[in-house]
Amino acid sequence: MTSFPDKHYAHCPFCGEHFGMALSSDGRGRGFVQCYCGARGPSVERKDFIQEGVFDLSNFDAATRRAWNMRGCSDGRAELQAQLDGLAVRMKMHTELGRQPPSGMFEEKDMWEGYLANLGDKPTDPAN
Repeated sequence: MTSFPDKHYAHCPFCGEHFGMALSSDGRGRGFVQCYCGARGPSVERKDFIQEGVFDLSNFDAATRRAWNMRGCSDGRAELQAQLDGLAVRMKMHTELGRQPPSGMFEEKDMWEGYLANLGDKPTDPAN
């Protein structure tokens, strides 16, 4: 079972990107994550998130992302490392252009490293 956080999207297992994911609906009460490459994650039933006539959108969205983020036989390490690797590429692009990466990128790096640390792993530095 993956421990990838529900508020983020893991990389696409088909195209490898972690940008371009979106929550989608089939119009029949099921939600799923879809990548821009066309890959779709498992469906989540909207009706499972209605209590006393009120739809819980926040938990539905988190469950839909969780269905996408779960990978067979994965505890989330590879998905978390993929986020760090992608971030390293973006930070390197800023550096190569002679610009300091935005402070938000450093905060994002700390966040992903924190998730990995919670698994007991030390993240690998793709620059080395």
